Amino acid sequence: MAKMKNIRQQRPKKKFRIPSSVMQWVIVGVVAVVLVVLVVGALTRPPGEPAPIPMLSNSRDDLISITRMLGDVTLDSSIHATFTDKLGPKLVGPDSFFGRRQWYEALTALNALLKGATRSESASIRAYMAFCDYEADNLDRSLQHFRRSLAADPGPSGIAARLRFTIGWLFQSRGYQDSAVAYYSGARRDLPDSVRLLRASAANNAGVAYEVMKDTAAAGAALREAAALVDSVAYPKEVKTIRENLERLTAGK
Repeated sequence: MAKMKNIRQQRPKKKFRIPSSVMQWVIVGVVAVVLVVLVVGALTRPPGEPAPIPMLSNSRDDLISITRMLGDVTLDSSIHATFTDKLGPKLVGPDSFFGRRQWYEALTALNALLKGATRSESASIRAYMAFCDYEADNLDRSLQHFRRSLAADPGPSGIAARLRFTIGWLFQSRGYQDSAVAYYSGARRDLPDSVRLLRASAANNAGVAYEVMKDTAAAGAALREAAALVDSVAYPKEVKTIRENLERLTAGK
């Protein structure tokens, strides 16, 4: 009897096992929770937040392309007039700082205007901040503000088409030809006839980008479009650049 008692005492206890069916339901539940978190995160992400972009500060100027491009990143009177129409007297302070080349003071004043701004006003403020950052040589922040402005007001009205040209110019000046072409395409589509020089500049620059990308057919079409948009009497310098680009492309075939 003592021997039997010892055997009972030495018998191992049964381990607790979770039924496989229960384990499967647990896994399904975990996966469902993860999916819900991802979906909710996507839905609650702030609108107009641009996707990650290349860091312009990590790349060098594409000097060859720049010598063949038209236009620049400039806060001209027509763009500023659009800001004034939307923001009015609120721009007195930022304008004063910008005129004195006090870029960071202007940025601080503009940033204060974002609170309570409408979507349309926010687009103008972001664009103005982008020009300030560009002048202050903060290329990455400038590009970020330009793209946020465009995301806030993506329609063909206002300054959206001009912003597309400007963003394309920034990308191209740093060698991101494919990104430049994408933005120039929108600018060429949406810019009105009243700004034919800007349309021609977008077409010319797209042609230069296509040439770098080895798409000679698209390059030729874009450059011919540019040549047809501008008059040699009114814009002799620009026409000369476009013709030189066409001649080089033709000679290289």
